[in-house]
Amino acid sequence: MNRITDLDKLLDGYRLSCLAEARQPKTVAWYSQKLSYFRQYLVSTNHSLDVTTIGPEDIRAFLTHLRTEVKKDALNPYKPAQTGQLSPLTVQGYARTLKAFFSWLVRDEHIISNPMKLVKMPDCLGRGFERAPQWPLEGLLQHLQGRSESICCPPGADYVWLACLAQNGVNRRSEASVSRLSPCERTHRFIGQTSRP
Repeated sequence: MNRITDLDKLLDGYRLSCLAEARQPKTVAWYSQKLSYFRQYLVSTNHSLDVTTIGPEDIRAFLTHLRTEVKKDALNPYKPAQTGQLSPLTVQGYARTLKAFFSWLVRDEHIISNPMKLVKMPDCLGRGFERAPQWPLEGLLQHLQGRSESICCPPGADYVWLACLAQNGVNRRSEASVSRLSPCERTHRFIGQTSRP
């Protein structure tokens, strides 16, 4: 079998595959935009566009480039570039896109092994948790219990609650059913769950 290894042809093939699998047009456009920038990065670093030559170190270098050199909104065609770095969530979006693309390459037998298996996904919650130690834990717990009027709890405390769930592996709808509990029950269930070995 003659495998296709040219990145440009494979990007078109991946787009077609996503459309054939009935992915939403906006999702396909999102993948295409992120993969197009990955291609631009490879060209700018004089890297071969043969997918068999792309390894984990190339992907790590790309993610580092996004994290350290690309300005906020610089890749967004609808907004002017701003000062500051891309958000960790944006960088993780690129990593997830690459993971999906390389998984497809393996599944369709264009490459033998997936270089993304050796790349740890970036932590998208890092920045939010840098501020968390400044928040009073008691205030957060009281906010989750619905008694936040006496202690000032930061805006976005619900985000921290969801981030705690995500960081502890609660990522399925059935596992997140604790959200239907009262705030007090939810807090006790979460604390009890995370204290188990």
